[in-house]
Amino acid sequence: MSTRIDRKDIRISKTEKTVFAPRNSPPMTNINSNDIRINNTKKIIFALRNSPPITKRELAESLRLSLPTIASIVKDLEESGYILDCGRTDSAVGRKPSLISLNYEACYMVGVRIATHSLDIAVLNFGGEIVARNELLKAFSGTESYWREISEEIDRLIDESGTDKNKVNGIRIAVPYILYPQFWANAKLKSKPKNMISLAEVPTCFSYETDLVEVAIAAGVPRYWYGKLDKDAAVIFLSRYIEGCILRKDPITGGISAQACQIGHMSLNYRGRDCFCGKNGCFQEYCSTSLIIDKINGLDTSHDVIGRLPKKKIKNWDEFFADLEAGNREYAELWDHYLDMLAYAIHNVKILLRSDIIISGEISEFIARYKHVLVKKIGAFSIEEETDIDEYLHTNALSRYDACIGAALSRIDSLVETI
Repeated sequence: MSTRIDRKDIRISKTEKTVFAPRNSPPMTNINSNDIRINNTKKIIFALRNSPPITKRELAESLRLSLPTIASIVKDLEESGYILDCGRTDSAVGRKPSLISLNYEACYMVGVRIATHSLDIAVLNFGGEIVARNELLKAFSGTESYWREISEEIDRLIDESGTDKNKVNGIRIAVPYILYPQFWANAKLKSKPKNMISLAEVPTCFSYETDLVEVAIAAGVPRYWYGKLDKDAAVIFLSRYIEGCILRKDPITGGISAQACQIGHMSLNYRGRDCFCGKNGCFQEYCSTSLIIDKINGLDTSHDVIGRLPKKKIKNWDEFFADLEAGNREYAELWDHYLDMLAYAIHNVKILLRSDIIISGEISEFIARYKHVLVKKIGAFSIEEETDIDEYLHTNALSRYDACIGAALSRIDSLVETI
């Protein structure tokens, strides 16, 4: 399956494990002319992402940079193929200035999101447009053959989409922290992967340069990339395993620094349910998306990392909500309790960080549908007005594809670091 969406529908510095986007500017005392030029280059590329063809003068005015500075950098970017000359304006008198835009076909990036039961792949161009996308049901194993099969699927998607292989700059894979060896080796899980290769060896299984990023960090990128959020934010990634990250905007470069955090193991009740991490009452144990899906299907795989796929057809989220909205009382009670616990967790995060909150993951679109209910539930814990809660709480439109697309977008930002 492949698709293209408009970029209107849809930047990160240094994490402990991965560097993949605009870095934070060094202290003012250490800035040299090269640093300034790099930052100005980033600003120009970021500005052109969300802009129609624009003149150099208009770009200089919007970025508050001198026209000679803009002209010099734009010339270099044109020679490198990242910016295109789009002809002249329709000004009535005098010499008509030229228009410039980002060259969306300068290169392509591939983003992958790994889950215990499935994986998503997206191919994006330099402007952030999705040129191909696919989802596969595939149980995680982490073996060399598993990663090589994913590599073959990527190669097939690139071929089917007609993407120029020579312009594919690289692959970034969003991996849940639960699948990092240092985590699952000590967790109380029903099943653990066997013969799993080191994550350091994973890139050797792919046809293109490949690196990794934690899934919650990748999931937060789309919200920023297209200018829909201009504030610091915490991402809550709702999936079988809940993860999170904190995103902070750099006021100088316009880039975003990210720090992953295991928000799923924030305790909501220290005498509550036993969690596979060894503690009790974790957020994970009340708002994992597997809790509802497994329950309505008579399954018990919430702590099954291997992600065995049931042989029988199971109800999915679309079917759950169709039945819920048709009046299924059992489903209504399950969903109401789920939103109660999610509201409590969101309230705790808001008190701690005082930032906007982005809900991402495989049920983001359903959270958006019931956002008004969630806002009321958060209001029951909070002294804030519901209008204020509604303003700081965001959901990502691409739902389960957030992390997949965000991985590719962040890879584009890594390239910008080197231009």
